[in-house]
Amino acid sequence: MSRSVLVVDNEQDLADSLGNLLSAYGFSAQIAYSASEAEAQLLNGDTRVVLVDVRLGSSSGVRLMRRLRRLRPGLVCVMMTGFATIETALDALRNGAYDYLVKPMEPSDLLATLERCFERLRLADEREAALHALREREEEVRLLFDSTAEGIYGVDCAGRITFANAACLRVLEYSLDDFLGRDAHTLFVGSYHEYRACEVTVLDASGCAGAEEVRAPVHALEAVLQRGSRVHVEYTQLCRANGTFIAVECWLHPIRREGEVVGSVVTFVDVSERRRAVAETQRMKAYLKNIIDAMPSVLVGVDEKGCVTEWNRRAEQATGVPATVAAGQDFLSLYPALAPQAEQVAAAVRGEGTAHSTRMTTEFSGEKFTLDVVIYPIEVNGTRGAVIRVDDVTERVRIEQMMVQTEKMMSLGGMAAGMAHEINNPLSAILQGAQNILRRLSPSLPANRKAASTTGVDLEKLAFYLETREISSFLASIQSAATRATRIITDMLAFSRCGEAHFAPFDLTEILETVVRLAAGDYDLRRHYDFRRIEMVRDYDPTLPLVPCDRTEIEQVFLNLVKNAAQALAEVSPPRRILLRTRSEEGYACVEVSDTGPGMDELTRSQVFEPFFTTKPVGVGTGLGLSVSYFIVTEQHRGTISVASELGKGSTFSVRLPLVRETLDNPQSVRSGSDGLSDIAKPTSSF
Repeated sequence: MSRSVLVVDNEQDLADSLGNLLSAYGFSAQIAYSASEAEAQLLNGDTRVVLVDVRLGSSSGVRLMRRLRRLRPGLVCVMMTGFATIETALDALRNGAYDYLVKPMEPSDLLATLERCFERLRLADEREAALHALREREEEVRLLFDSTAEGIYGVDCAGRITFANAACLRVLEYSLDDFLGRDAHTLFVGSYHEYRACEVTVLDASGCAGAEEVRAPVHALEAVLQRGSRVHVEYTQLCRANGTFIAVECWLHPIRREGEVVGSVVTFVDVSERRRAVAETQRMKAYLKNIIDAMPSVLVGVDEKGCVTEWNRRAEQATGVPATVAAGQDFLSLYPALAPQAEQVAAAVRGEGTAHSTRMTTEFSGEKFTLDVVIYPIEVNGTRGAVIRVDDVTERVRIEQMMVQTEKMMSLGGMAAGMAHEINNPLSAILQGAQNILRRLSPSLPANRKAASTTGVDLEKLAFYLETREISSFLASIQSAATRATRIITDMLAFSRCGEAHFAPFDLTEILETVVRLAAGDYDLRRHYDFRRIEMVRDYDPTLPLVPCDRTEIEQVFLNLVKNAAQALAEVSPPRRILLRTRSEEGYACVEVSDTGPGMDELTRSQVFEPFFTTKPVGVGTGLGLSVSYFIVTEQHRGTISVASELGKGSTFSVRLPLVRETLDNPQSVRSGSDGLSDIAKPTSSF
């Protein structure tokens, strides 16, 4: 800073002497002998300190001082006078003088006064520099304040708005004049009534959620102004100037001065688009969730640790575990049936490709199921996982088995007819020969007696010999065996026959009672299986209508089922019981023959209708009874026959026959409907 001093005095000697003194002490002295010279030098130089004599001839030093201060604001003036009075000093100070000196001046007083003048100028310069910097900073803050995308406004303790930035005014559609001074509570009132479920969190000093509870944004503002809390309102609505509302997320912070809350700063952002995007995302997630839940397959998503990330409704139904409970748990603990696929799941998570397991057999709640399992690797945002799809193919496998069985029986039909024809000729010769031998050994025939008399043979002794040597029994056994073989040939012919059946309406209850009488009179049943000791339980539907069928063939079917049940009961201890049940079932008459026998395993049950399949010892069963029954029911009557059985729980054979004759003429309509296969794994008998 320049140390230049302008000395104004009309006494030239005194002015020059004072200038020399100042120069000697390091000041740059300029001399003016009149008011006009002083003004000219002040305009052309950088002098900021002036020594002015109170009297300048006819001019007044005080008036000159005022003119000089107008020419250069901030000029420091010191008045000099040789006639010091209180009034003179006060007049100088009132007109802007910084100080005054009395002539003659002591050099020390003069120097001290000038040093104070320059110190004042230094402080003024520093203050001006600070104010300039502050103004620049304020301009930067104002620029930042107005350029930010977030809306910002201030509220005083009375709830009145004190300032607002451009974004706030733009979003809320207010002018600055209309917005300032407005009651800030009115911005929230509409949203409080329109949207009561505001998400409000009170923050502590560290910015974490505090324990204080706030119900709505209006109360949030009071919490800031009255208690100095910091509040985060995750979602609310602010009222625009036109009365409409805008969705915002806002933060409320207290303004403090000397520890006291004097207002609040409210910062908010428009979240309308974000809310719409969130709503659309949630809608899409719900849509995809509904698609996943609507799928008939079990879908399980797992992360790298094998924990469940997705669990659809079919998975809930299959396991009984809700998706909310399954989330985050190990999938094997929820679905143990997938244990054999654990390594395949781990491989899929490692990105080693898709794995497919077919025809996997498992048991759940006492029932056996066949599953197809497909495991897909997935990767989302760099995180690997896997999706497990499980399809229950139990019914499909059973249908395939039945189709294979049908193909077997159809292919064996022609073979059975040929075998019956080839066997029937020698069998007829054996049976006729045995009959002729017995007739020609009988003493009651005249031709036999005549031949015996001619040859000298005693027929009575011959008969006694034959009886003693059991030759007659051997011949009877040959005849019995040939008769049994004839029945087998008859069954084989029935197996291969595809001719037109003779239908008429019959009472199935009457047919079943006839079958029971036939079984009770069957010698083989009474001798080997003690049919008389089997309890017959009847559960007939009295409202069951007459059923169009071929009575002879249906009697054969029911007799086969009753005989098989009786033979099975021979293997168990009492009580031995057979249940005969009839009922109506959506256009069909259903007949069930249940027993309390030993039951069958899954392999036996799947083969029971195949021709020539039998569990009886060699020579006891032919394996044609159930296969013939299958063809009679399915091919000739267009019905269904199925079996439900478990080891140790008996067996239930179910026969379903159409109640309407027209259905029999349209096989496709029967086959495309319910085929009874669903009953295979569901025993219906109860004792």
